[in-house]
Amino acid sequence: MFSLALCLLSATFLAVVPVRAEASGPPTPKMFIKNYGTEEKEFLALEAGEIDITDWPITKTFIDKWTLGPDGKPGTGDELVPSDITLRDYSELGEYGYGLYNQRWPTGVGDRDEDVLTFDPTTGTYKHYFDPANEWDLRAWQFRLAIMYLVDKDYIKTEILKGYGLMMDTFMPAAISGWLDMANLTKSSFTAPYGGITVTSLVYKRDVTKAKALLDAAGFTIGPDGKTRIDPRKKPGDAGYPYLDPLIFYMRSDHTERRLAGEKLAADLAAIGVPVDSRVVAKTVAFKAVMVDYDYHLYTEGYSLGVDPVFLYQTFHSAQYYGAPYGSKYDGTPYDIGWSGGFQGFANTEFDKYSADYVQYGETKKEVEWGVHNATYIFNKYVGTIPLWASAGVQGYRTGWTGVVNQFGYGISGPLTGGAYLYSLLTMDDTRPQPITTHPPGYQTDTLVWGFKANPEDFNVVSSEWVWDWNVLNAVYDMLIVTNPYNPAEDWPWLATDWNVGEWMYPGPPAEPATMINFTLRQNAKWHHGGQVTPDDIAFSLRLTRDAGPGVAWNFPGAMDIAKVETWDNRANGGGWGVVVKLGIKSYYALHLVGWLPMFSKDIWMAASAAVFGYTEGDPGTFAVDRLKVREYHPWKDNYFKPTLGLNDMAEDGSGPWIYVGADSALMEWYELKADPNFWLTQTEISGKISEAFHFVGDVNKDRAVDTSDMSLIAHALLTTPASGGTPGAWWAWNPDADLDRNNRVDGDDLAITGRSYGMNAG
Repeated sequence: MFSLALCLLSATFLAVVPVRAEASGPPTPKMFIKNYGTEEKEFLALEAGEIDITDWPITKTFIDKWTLGPDGKPGTGDELVPSDITLRDYSELGEYGYGLYNQRWPTGVGDRDEDVLTFDPTTGTYKHYFDPANEWDLRAWQFRLAIMYLVDKDYIKTEILKGYGLMMDTFMPAAISGWLDMANLTKSSFTAPYGGITVTSLVYKRDVTKAKALLDAAGFTIGPDGKTRIDPRKKPGDAGYPYLDPLIFYMRSDHTERRLAGEKLAADLAAIGVPVDSRVVAKTVAFKAVMVDYDYHLYTEGYSLGVDPVFLYQTFHSAQYYGAPYGSKYDGTPYDIGWSGGFQGFANTEFDKYSADYVQYGETKKEVEWGVHNATYIFNKYVGTIPLWASAGVQGYRTGWTGVVNQFGYGISGPLTGGAYLYSLLTMDDTRPQPITTHPPGYQTDTLVWGFKANPEDFNVVSSEWVWDWNVLNAVYDMLIVTNPYNPAEDWPWLATDWNVGEWMYPGPPAEPATMINFTLRQNAKWHHGGQVTPDDIAFSLRLTRDAGPGVAWNFPGAMDIAKVETWDNRANGGGWGVVVKLGIKSYYALHLVGWLPMFSKDIWMAASAAVFGYTEGDPGTFAVDRLKVREYHPWKDNYFKPTLGLNDMAEDGSGPWIYVGADSALMEWYELKADPNFWLTQTEISGKISEAFHFVGDVNKDRAVDTSDMSLIAHALLTTPASGGTPGAWWAWNPDADLDRNNRVDGDDLAITGRSYGMNAG
């Protein structure tokens, strides 16, 4: 992790790019993206040669099909597709689980007339906060505990994931589990509110007997029919009295593993008398019901996460839940606030304190760790949601492509978040002597064909919310800084060449020191319409993302604390130019919160503003029409910037390596992009930097794999320094390549670096 005190950098990588004729941008001129609707169809397309790279973890069925021979042993040339497909594994920075709605009885409280709702000024909406003195809060909590004990993670791992899953004991993927205090979670115990039942650990194990006992003690006993549990909150005359209404359980039809996990829990609930209304639907239907209308109890959730644990705050803090049940104010007035990233409605003031004050706004790593330990303890104790697994992922590409980058936490092509970048799409080149003729017509040559499991919904860089939307947007738009693909603790300059993190006096109220970041911007980046990327563009992007607000701006949590943005220009005196971002808070993660936001063209978005949402830039900015109208701007098909040219606005926007061309607008089944030959970064620069990055995570001999050979080379040079001399590779001889932490000494720290990356492949 970086330290704010050490962020005064003199960045040498990409700081100054001279004028040259060397090729810039992706080496492959065109990219064609095809949606297949399910992961199985996508994997069959890779097998048939229709696509060159996947976007989704490959299931065990296909891994075995492509790697094992008829005898079930590792193939020796007799497997189904010998040598045509290259597979790369990774530990996913993500989560799949059972989302629980904490604002609707019986999984929570907040939807009845007698329930106390509290106004939240942050979102301007009402919600119910957990009250330990409220009988119904306690009964709902015990109901959630019962569901937790019913979860069969062993079955999910062995029968559904077939071993390709890293099971989660709390909302933190295995790839960054070092943040957790697992000993405390494992050993902690408490007594459930009713029945004197002891919960022996916050790392829950399946116990159907205890699940039944918890339900019985909380009043959800088996009713007169001998099979269905009653609702202790119902009174004679209520509809369906005395029985529980079926739990509304949405399961995604486009993801087989999540659907099967949902069906398993639904069956287990029914088996102990809890009725379930299972709804297996497309992602757009689930999105509307779960994240907009909150008309559900359970949902097969999925998240792409980053390396910074701020996702605890940005997902489950009560401010991330935007409204009263069913999207209406307490007084019944309709309130349209769009979607809610915190759709679980986990409003717990104790969790809010730790996730905000210590995780999101902690000033040191020690404070963040304290916040994570306490926030995950509270989250597990009160069962905010039920995390199940992160993928022990495997992704595939057609053998013969070079430049593939197997990123830490994300694999070879995403989905990405948290400052990660689509490096594979920037560097992939086809070295096969003949093109695959099964590509779509017109795309046999000079084209990278990327398969999608599901289709994007829109390409609005401010308001898009789906993984597949952002797969495309991340190829078109740039950030100020990005992460090292193999060591995400290291920040790389991108649109910003340098930065300085300091303080200013926030005027308040209350007046207090807050974080300030001065970004120096590169001077050779251009928008796809040809104009230069300027500090004014960066300031505008930050302000509009902030002012569009919750329920509109997908990246609002990163921009919400920006108080002021100032631009500066010293070019007339031989200097640079940039922006100063002044926040209203202090945070260990301030650089990432701001630096990982996507940047877009002010000219294009102001043209759209005049026609759609009426934005006036400022600190804060204002909307003459409505900030919610930002969602109604469709740059992938609207043309407000240069209407006479007939181009969609998105084709002119962005400064990334790929230029958006168009899509099958009727069905959204395919999308076309083209490489930007004027991209500010050359292949020599980026390929050299990526190669160096992989070397320093443990690839001593630079063969693109971290293995025993690298460990051996470090052992040979152990305890040597430059003064030791000798031939690199010989025993007791200095080997600079073995000095992975670059401190002029080969020691146990270098062995530890290689050990952490052991088994990793560059791409």
